[in-house]
Amino acid sequence: MISRFAGIITAPIYTRILGAEGYGLLDLLLSISAILIILATMEMHSGYARGYFKAKEKRELEFLRGSVVLFFFGSYLLTLLLLLGLSKFTDFKFNLFDLSHLTPVVVGILPVMIISLTLITIQFEQKPKAYLIISVLSLVLTLIGGIFSVAYLDLGVNGVLWSNTISGFVIIFILSIVLPRYIKFKLSVSYLKEVAEYSIPIVPAVLGAWLNNYIGRIYIAGALSLSMLGIYSISFKVALIMILAIGAFNQTWSPIANKMFEQENSEPHFAKALNYYLFSFSFIVFLITSTSPLIVSILAPKEFQPAIGFVGIIVMGLFWEGAKHIISSGNSWERKTYYNSIASISSGITNLLFLHFFIKTGGLIIAAIGFTLGSIVQISLLLYTSQKNHFIPYSYKSLLSTFSMLIVYAFISYQSYSHLNLYGFILLVTITGILISCVMYFSFFKVDERKEIVDFLKFNIQK
Repeated sequence: MISRFAGIITAPIYTRILGAEGYGLLDLLLSISAILIILATMEMHSGYARGYFKAKEKRELEFLRGSVVLFFFGSYLLTLLLLLGLSKFTDFKFNLFDLSHLTPVVVGILPVMIISLTLITIQFEQKPKAYLIISVLSLVLTLIGGIFSVAYLDLGVNGVLWSNTISGFVIIFILSIVLPRYIKFKLSVSYLKEVAEYSIPIVPAVLGAWLNNYIGRIYIAGALSLSMLGIYSISFKVALIMILAIGAFNQTWSPIANKMFEQENSEPHFAKALNYYLFSFSFIVFLITSTSPLIVSILAPKEFQPAIGFVGIIVMGLFWEGAKHIISSGNSWERKTYYNSIASISSGITNLLFLHFFIKTGGLIIAAIGFTLGSIVQISLLLYTSQKNHFIPYSYKSLLSTFSMLIVYAFISYQSYSHLNLYGFILLVTITGILISCVMYFSFFKVDERKEIVDFLKFNIQK
C-alpha cells in the first residue's frame, strides 16, 4: 500500500517538468510494465504463499523459494532475450516509444519479482516492523531517484524508469545483507510443479483485472494522444485515495470474513457489512469528487485541469471494485473462487470491446465509462454467482438504489464541470452528495443501527 504513494508524491513534480505528453508516456510505460510483470511472474508468488507453511513444517522453505526463483530467473532471461532479439535483429520501433524506453522496464522486472517474494516471507514470519521499513525504504529510494533524475539531471521519462530499476536492485542488495535468511534460497525444482499448478490458473483473472484497469490507457495513447493519457492518469491519481481506503478496508475485512465462514448463521452479518460499505464508501466517493479541483491543482498544472470532470466516474468504478470483497463472499464460502476469475475476465473484455468501438468518436470520457462499466459487469456476475452458490440476505433495494444514485451523481459531476465554473461545480456536487448521503442513511439503516453509527462517530470525535 505504501508504494502507491509514490505516484501521488511525484505527480506535482513530474507533471510540471514532463508536461502532459511526457507524463502520459510515463504512465503508458508503467502500464506496459504491469502486464510484463504479470506475464513474467505467472503469479508464482501466489503459489509460494500457498505452500509456505507446508514447506516450513518440512524445513524446506529454501527449496520452495529456490523453485520460484528458478522460474523467475528463467522467465526473466527469456524476456531479456526477447528484448535483445528485437533490438539486434530488427529495426523495431513502436509508434509512441522505442526500445530505449522499454529497456529499463524489462530490466526492472527482476527486482520486483525478488522483492515481492521477500515481502511475502516477512509478512508470514510476522515481522511487521521489517515489512514497514522495507516498504518505506523502497518508497524513499524511488522518490529520491526519480525526482533527482528528472529535476536535476533532466533525464526525462527514461531517467524515472532507470531510477525505479536501480532502486529495486539497491533494495535487494540491502535485503541480502540485513535479512539474509528471508532472501536465501537453494535452486531446486522440487516444488516447481506444485507451485505452478496453483499459480498459473490464477493468471487469466489477473490479466482480466489488468485489462479493466490499464487497457483504457493503451487505447487513449493509440487512438487519442499521450497528452490525453497524461490528463486521464491524473484523474486516476485523484481516485487513488479510494484505492487506499479500499485496501485498508480489505485488510480488516478479510480475516473477519474468513472467521465468519466457519460460523453458523453468520450470513446476516455479511448483509449488514455490505450496507455499511455502501453508505460509508459512497460518502468517500462524494468527498473525493467534491475536492477533486483542489487535489488536481496540487498534483498538476492548469493543462491537466480537464481531469476533474472524469474523477466522479472513475471513483464510482473503484467503489464497485471494492464492493466485490463482500459481494463475492458466497463464492469464497463454497470455495468456488473460479467464478471470481470469470467475473474478472468478463470485466476486462467488456472494457476492451467498449473502447474498441467508441474511443475514437467518444474521446476521453469513453475510457472512464469503459472502466466503470467493466467494474459493474464484474460486480453483477459476482452477485449472481455468489448468491447462487451460497445465499446471503443482501438488501437488493440498497444495492439498486446505490447504483442508481451513483450513476446520477457521476453524470452530474461530469456535466457540471463541463457547464459550470469550478465554484459552481464544487457547490453542486457537494450538495448532491450530502442529499444522497441523507437518503442512504435513513433508508438503509434501522433506528438502532443509526444510533450505533451516531455513537461511533461521537466516540471517535471525542477521542
